Formats: sequence, C-alpha cells, structure tokens
Amino acid sequence: MSVQDPFYLVREEIQDSVREVQTNYQKWNQLPDGNAEKITLARDVQAGCDSISWQLDELDEAITMASTNYSRFKIEPDEIASRRRWTTSCRGQISGIATKIKSAKIDDPQPIDRLRDAAPDRPKTVMNRVQFAQEQENQGFIQNSTGEQAMLMRQQDHELDQLSESVNRLGAVSLTISQELDDQGALLDELDEDLEGVRARLGAVQRKLTHVIKKSGIRGQICMIVFLLVLLGVLCALAFS
Repeated sequence: MSVQDPFYLVREEIQDSVREVQTNYQKWNQLPDGNAEKITLARDVQAGCDSISWQLDELDEAITMASTNYSRFKIEPDEIASRRRWTTSCRGQISGIATKIKSAKIDDPQPIDRLRDAAPDRPKTVMNRVQFAQEQENQGFIQNSTGEQAMLMRQQDHELDQLSESVNRLGAVSLTISQELDDQGALLDELDEDLEGVRARLGAVQRKLTHVIKKSGIRGQICMIVFLLVLLGVLCALAFS
C-alpha cells in the first residue's frame, strides 16, 4: 500500500499513543501504593487506554467501510485482514493494561471513571482524519496536475514562439528569393532586348553583304573570298604566334 494511505497515518499515531501508555504503565507499576504520582499516572494510563480504544473502534469502522466498497478504496481482502489483525492485537495490549489499572486499589478522591466522564470533548474522529487525509491527497494531486499543465503550457508557448520565429525567417528568405528572381527576370528581359538588337544589326549587315556580292559579280566575289582567306590566315598567325 502507499505510504500516503490514511490508515497508516492513523496507525502510526495510535502506536505512539500505545508506547506512551506502556511507558506510563511501567512507571506506575514501579511506584508504591498511595504515591501521588502513581495516582496521576493511573489517571493518565486509563485515559490513554480509553482514547486508544475509541480510536480503534473508529478505525475498525473505517476498515469495514473499505471492505464493503472495493471499487472506491481499492484495498485487497488480504490487506483488510492484516489491518483487522493489527487493531485486534493493539486492542489486546491496551485492554490488559486497562484491566490491571481498574483492578488496582487506588486511593484517589476523584475516581478515574468520573474523570473520564468529565473529560472535554474528544478530538476529531478517525473517519474525519481519514477524510481530511484523502482531501489533502486530492488537493495535492490537483496542485501537481495544475503545475504539470502550467509547465506544459509554458513549453507549448516556447515551442510556438520558436515556430513563429522560424516562419518569420522563412518569410524573409522567401521575400529575398522573390526579389532575386525579379532582378534576374529583369536582366533576362534586358538580355532579350540586346539579342534582338544584335540580330537586327546582323540581318542588316547580311543584307548589305548580299547586295555588295551581287553587284560585284564573279570577279568581285573571288576577290572577296581571297581577301577573307588572307585575313583569316593573318588572324590565325597572330593567334598562334
């Protein structure tokens, strides 16, 4: 079972009370009859036994409730039996002490039973403490869940911020690429215009050459060919010299 189980919290408290009663009983048993401290210890021991007995009654009720509602408490039958054995054992310990205290002749002007009846109201019942412990555990669970959700939301916000920054960077890169494409398109348009001009000038030169060749006749064509060959030879010589 979980260390946060309310049963174990109450059991630890009862065990502390039992140890205190046993310590006081040992002191009481060592003192002579008629001793004032012995009378006070007898009262304390009897009151402690009554308180423990009452707490065990309340704890037994809680155990019975848990045994009849497994779907809510999720406590196995073996665990239920173990808890009942513990309460029975503990009840046996304080019952023996209480019996010895009651059977002893104590010269007390205020009997223990009268003191017990006149005692102030008992503290909160075990059931109330169990419910309080369960409420505390539920509140702790809710706080932990809230903290985890807040942490997840912060992480999501951080991731969204990073995603937003990435989108902004991609947008800036896209704008840069778009601008470069526009610039390259403009350069291509200028190049097309220059090529159109070159083609127009080449066409004009070609037409002029054709006209000149037609006017010069065969002799003129031969001279032109010879001239061009000589010019080509000169150019080749210059290029490979």
